[in-house]
Order: sequence, then structure tokens, then C-alpha cells
Amino acid sequence: MRILVRTCPQRAHFIPYLEKHLPSAEIIMDDGGGAMQCFYQALRAAGDDAVIHMEDDVLLTESFKSKALSVIETFRALPIQFFSMRKADLTVGSRVEKGGKFLMGQCFYLPEGISARILKFAQMWHKHDTHPTGLDTLVADFFAASKMSYYLHVPSLVDHRECVSEINSRRSTNDSHLHLPILSMINLRPIELSKMTPWLSEMKAAGLSIAESTNHYAIYRGSELVGFTGLMWIGKTARFKSSYVFPQYRRQGIYDASQKLLIAIAETGSATMLEATATKMSKQWFLDNGFEVVVQFRDMIKVEKRL
Repeated sequence: MRILVRTCPQRAHFIPYLEKHLPSAEIIMDDGGGAMQCFYQALRAAGDDAVIHMEDDVLLTESFKSKALSVIETFRALPIQFFSMRKADLTVGSRVEKGGKFLMGQCFYLPEGISARILKFAQMWHKHDTHPTGLDTLVADFFAASKMSYYLHVPSLVDHRECVSEINSRRSTNDSHLHLPILSMINLRPIELSKMTPWLSEMKAAGLSIAESTNHYAIYRGSELVGFTGLMWIGKTARFKSSYVFPQYRRQGIYDASQKLLIAIAETGSATMLEATATKMSKQWFLDNGFEVVVQFRDMIKVEKRL
């Protein structure tokens, strides 16, 4: 299955992460014409093949390709949406939708011949002026004109990174709310150590060592500060540091989501090794997520994971 990833020079730093997890993915670089023209480039590259179209600023679920291919095997004749943020995702789940309802361009599958047909349809599409970057509007209009339905898969197989949109810089940095439930609500924002001062004594009392050389991140659930975490870089090794969820927010999946976002940050930075010193509280998380014990201390363990 071909996977076409649309990107532009300003966002090329996302590509190593995708190439690591999807080594056969084909990169479609914006030639300067903007987001819609880049989509047309991808449609031309697809030709008559069945393909997965993907944006560069996604985070992949574990085993993305095998999960996507399993869904495609069942619904091969239909277009498939792999990213969604609608209320019905929680109440209805996976479903077939009318084509005119198609929304979001982060990751979707088009059967054989459909990319070429959309490209041809675009030549007479009358909404270029009102929707100059609306590739999902174009696709929805094509589906509606062709009386075509599509399959919307729940849960989403990708999440949308927190970043400034190259299409609209005023758009929310992370507009996902309902997909991958807790991961979608958590984002990490770089923070200076000096701004963490009110919480440092609390963190140190919990046994955390706080280092100036760590890249610190504030953990937010929506607009609510719920903790801190960090990465210390030693060459190509990314060391997990200073992860602390405020007591009132624990046992809600926040630690798990924040650590998975840290892994994505490390992979984007081309890390080849992850390291951590795990406490009794965090030990099981690291073991469950593929880390191996390399040193056993009295109350802690040192773990690592090769990328």
C-alpha cells in the first residue's frame, strides 16, 4: 500500500519521525504553490493506485500500518477516514457516512482510480476562491457529486500534533478533541525552569532531580496545567527527566499520554536511544512500553529503549 505524505520546507523536521515508522512512505514536497497545490501534487503522484494520503504533522498509533491495512482489507472499495473529531465518534463509533460529510485531511485512504478522479474534478471545482486550502471540502464535494459514501474508522489511527498551522496561523495549535481520547487532550509546551519555581519544592519532595540542562515541558490538558515533564539530550540519547503529574490529576491517563508525546518528540529529534531512571510509580509504564532494565537500584531501575 502506497502512503503519500504531504509536507513543505517549513515542516520538513517532521519527516524523520514518519520515515522511521513508515520507511516506504513517499514524501510529496510542496513546490511553493501552497497546501492545495501540494494536495494536487499528491493526487498526480497517486495516479490510479489505491493510496493512503497523509499530512506531515501527525502522530501515528502503534502499529499504524498493520491496523490501517486491516481496515482497508475489509472496506477496500470505500474511501476511509482515519482521523476524526466528531461527537458521534464517542456515541456511534465506526460507521459509513455520506460523502458530503467528509471532513479533515490528516490521514485518509482512497481506492483505485479515485485520486485521479478527484484531480479531474478539481479542474471544474467552483470553490477555489472561497476555500483556497479546503482540500477536505474538495473531496467532500467530489464524493457528493459522485454519490459516494465513505467509511469513518474509530478510534482514529493518527493524532494531530500541537503546532502552528502553515495553512492558517490563527488556527488552534491542537484542534483535536475526541480522537485517541486522552492523548488528544494532552499537549506539551516548552517552559523555562524559572517559571516552574512555585512547584519545584513539591517535585523535589517527590524524589525528582531538576536539572538546568533538561528541556522542560509543561503538561496541559486543554488549557489546564496538570504537570511537568522533560527530556535531556546526550548526543542521540534522549533521557526522560522530571516527569510529575499534580496529585489531583493522577490516574486519569495523563502520565501515559505525556510520556508518549515525549517519545514522539525524541523521535522527531532523531534520537537513537531512550533512557530513564524509573521510580516504583513509573517502573511499570516503561516496562509496558518496550523499555528494558539495564541497572537495578534499591528503589529505582535504569531502563532504556533502542529506537
